[in-house]
Amino acid sequence: MITILQGSDFHFGKPYLSQVEAAFHKTVLETDPDVIVLTGDFTQRAKIKEYHQAREFLKKLPDIPTIVTPGNHDVPLYRVHERIFSPLRNYRNYVSADLNGFTRVGDVVFVDLCSADPYRAIVNGRLSNKQVEFAARIFQGCSPEDFRILVTHHSLFRPDDGGSDNVMPKSSALLARFRKMGIGLILSGHIHRNCVMKLSSENQIDSTSSETDSVANASLCENLTIVHCGTTTSNRGRMAEKGKNSLNVLQISSYDIVVTPHWFEDDPGCFVARASTTIAR
Repeated sequence: MITILQGSDFHFGKPYLSQVEAAFHKTVLETDPDVIVLTGDFTQRAKIKEYHQAREFLKKLPDIPTIVTPGNHDVPLYRVHERIFSPLRNYRNYVSADLNGFTRVGDVVFVDLCSADPYRAIVNGRLSNKQVEFAARIFQGCSPEDFRILVTHHSLFRPDDGGSDNVMPKSSALLARFRKMGIGLILSGHIHRNCVMKLSSENQIDSTSSETDSVANASLCENLTIVHCGTTTSNRGRMAEKGKNSLNVLQISSYDIVVTPHWFEDDPGCFVARASTTIAR
């Protein structure tokens, strides 16, 4: 079994809440995860001073595998010249030089893809064919026993809560390709709501709100789970999660995935675990 702690949408800058960040670090120590996954929007406006805060935040994390991916707010929106010619320069300098990568922890393989698109789909994000082929090559090299996880910032499926969020372009086709790669879990953020959704073998979504393809591997992805994390340290929660902050703790065994959302509470000033969702692998 491995334990993953997922945080997202930190928004260092005006929306950032320092007292919640302190609670996040406390939860990391208490949870003692094997892997930390941070699904984007480290900054509010991609300013250097915000990235300085993000780097100090990352320095406080324990020395364990930490998977990061940029979000749309990590690209300068209003500094047009910078957005055109060096959109992720500050992210590369202060967070990670790599925009797409992979990590193996035991028999779990993570592929992280940068869905931030500064040119065509800055809000909804986009994944290119080249990125999808990169993921396919990595997963083709996995054994049938490996559990495969995709990490992006933008969402590939909309929660069933009445929100108006748009998903990534060509999301249905992307989900079909990812299922053929044998991906069993997608971790994402962006929508500022915490939600667990299961894509069944009949291509239907069962959802639980918490407040080159490898066709030969298709049998590995009869269950594809999507876990969105809400905003972990900002005041930008949406829908029923306005004014709320969350993170997720996932425990992955050989037979199931247990997702336990944690919500920040002013009293006692920490993240508190809520009811878990268990999904068969």
